[in-house]
Amino acid sequence: MRLATSARHCGRCDNVCERRPNAEAPCVDGVCAFACAFACAFGFLDCNGVRRRAIAHRLRGLMDIPKLSSDKVSPAARDVVAGFHRAVVDEVAAAVARDRVVVVGMAQNPFVKKARKALDDAGVKFTYLEYGSYVSQWKPRLALKLWAGFPTFPMVFVDGSLVGGHAQLVALLASGGLKA
Repeated sequence: MRLATSARHCGRCDNVCERRPNAEAPCVDGVCAFACAFACAFGFLDCNGVRRRAIAHRLRGLMDIPKLSSDKVSPAARDVVAGFHRAVVDEVAAAVARDRVVVVGMAQNPFVKKARKALDDAGVKFTYLEYGSYVSQWKPRLALKLWAGFPTFPMVFVDGSLVGGHAQLVALLASGGLKA
């Protein structure tokens, strides 16, 4: 048994980490993680008991993606990224800060259309921002992907947090985590 990582024997024998419905109780370096470190089980967005914060809580674990350390990026390269289609990034950031629900998409993408329809069907008001299509404006969309850390469109934001794309939006609507 590994006392450093076992949720049933965390740090010592028979030290069981707290359990919560639809969540994992991680043991990290022999210490049971606090409530803020719980990771929701797949398909559940409300394992921390607070719906509005559940989205950010669920995304916290997903945002641990490999990323080049900032000390390995030259100042010149950082400046390029920071200025890359900055007006588009600023426009989206302003909408996300101002509006409760924002969908960022592109023409001709069926998942963007499905996300918008799902929100319309649920009676949820949203702001829609569109940047090009499959054959145009790929650089502004790339800038948004760099900014959000999300690889596809649509990008759906709720209460200032990135929910994800169409699939994550459908799961959120189905769970009752987003209402009109």
